[in-house]
Amino acid sequence: MKFLKWIWQFPQNLVGFLLTRKPEAIKEYKDVKVYFTHNVFGCGVSLGEFIVLDAKFNNRFDEQITIQHEYGHHKQSMYLGWLYLIVVGIWSATRNIWDTLMHKKWTGAERQKWYYGGYPENWADKLGKANRFPKEDDNEVA
Repeated sequence: MKFLKWIWQFPQNLVGFLLTRKPEAIKEYKDVKVYFTHNVFGCGVSLGEFIVLDAKFNNRFDEQITIQHEYGHHKQSMYLGWLYLIVVGIWSATRNIWDTLMHKKWTGAERQKWYYGGYPENWADKLGKANRFPKEDDNEVA
């Protein structure tokens, strides 16, 4: 079964395998390994069976939510197989580049809300149960 899953996600598994050859650290999360490396330019990426995070995320305050988010991308990869890089990867990279270039004057909170509030990031947060923007208590009196 694991072999079929690897083939189903082959393009992203191949890239993930290549990016994780010399990790600074490795952690387990659910059914995948999280690799901390310097190969992803300050970002995080989920490629098939590989979650790859920049080493700066290791033991950082936002490590857990970042891993949950990337785990959501991992689930997208399982659902979409070979289409993942086209349906999710390209859109995610495009949003990241757009945000970097066009939102320089925005606050970190504004950038996060824009980036993670749109497709495919909002879907990844939902699948990975990354509760990035908790809703205020509906019972709270204003």
